[in-house]
Amino acid sequence: MTKKTKNVILIIFQLHLRYFQLSLDVVLGGVTSCLFIGLLTQSQSNVTSNITLGLIIWSIYTFDHLLDVKNSKAEQLSARLAFHKRHTSLLSKILIFTLLVIAVLLPFIPSTTLLYGAVLGCAVLVYFLSIHFLKSKYILHKELVIAIIYTTGICLGPVSQMTNPISSFQWLVITIFFIIVLFNLLLFSLMDKKEDLSAKFPSFVIAAGESVTLVVLKLLGLIGIVLITYLISLGFVKESVLLACMFGVLQIIFWKRKNMYMIKYYRYAGDGIFLFPIFYLL
Repeated sequence: MTKKTKNVILIIFQLHLRYFQLSLDVVLGGVTSCLFIGLLTQSQSNVTSNITLGLIIWSIYTFDHLLDVKNSKAEQLSARLAFHKRHTSLLSKILIFTLLVIAVLLPFIPSTTLLYGAVLGCAVLVYFLSIHFLKSKYILHKELVIAIIYTTGICLGPVSQMTNPISSFQWLVITIFFIIVLFNLLLFSLMDKKEDLSAKFPSFVIAAGESVTLVVLKLLGLIGIVLITYLISLGFVKESVLLACMFGVLQIIFWKRKNMYMIKYYRYAGDGIFLFPIFYLL
């Protein structure tokens, strides 16, 4: 292997790390999932709304990571938090700039979407106040609330532009999507238990215990399988296959969670499932 080839591989690897450390995987997954819901609801896609959604997701995650870095008591941080700690000043400036861009884009978003978004924004504000400043330790507080906010945010734009009421089929898909999001968050909390304990971050696993969390995850897994099976029986094969693949990856991570490679790479796969709707959009 030549020196030039090694340098190219190194650059690609560094870009790959930055992609995950900057939460761009979460941003792309959120926008992709929103486009999937838009196609599902047959609502008119608004480019500005989608761009704003991506910027908002990045802003929320970056702000949350910066607060985590500030409040962490751990001596050793995860790679993502360590990156935010090293670049706190730069990321803070980019965050402020991003918020200004969002403010500029808001007038170009449909009024109904903007109204619903304002309500959701208040909920996000309450979440940050409670978890970071009021130090709330309510057992379901973190994962459940984030799952509700994330799913609502993904569906908000498309659903707000619908001309017809949401059908039972659409409700079913959104419910399954919510279960996938919640399962993802609880699974990540389970995998991050040691780091969260060290950093003194609140989570369902720490509050309820690992045994209770395992029961909840198995129950969610069963509910998800039943609902996806029901969706197949209704004849919606394409949507069922997509959701089954997303949920299937999480199940593999869960049942193989003690595998050395799974412990190291689970976050890549767990966040990557939200890019699967790309295949539905093709």
